[in-house]
Amino acid sequence: EKTANGIKVTIGSVPHPMEAKHYIEWIELLVDGKALRQFLMPGDAPTAFFEGARGDTVTAREYCNLHGLWKA
Repeated sequence: EKTANGIKVTIGSVPHPMEAKHYIEWIELLVDGKALRQFLMPGDAPTAFFEGARGDTVTAREYCNLHGLWKA
């Protein structure tokens, strides 16, 4: 989701579990060839905000400790 101040990435139309046995380890934003990454812990919301991120080519990736790497 593009905002006035950057890009917000939310994992799942229904929030992804963030439990000790099943959680998103990190969310990464690829913007015009540059990678920005935020690490998450169990109990955190499955979202990341990348302040100042802007670009023509944007890809979001996330890594789930059970299901592996996903991108959108």
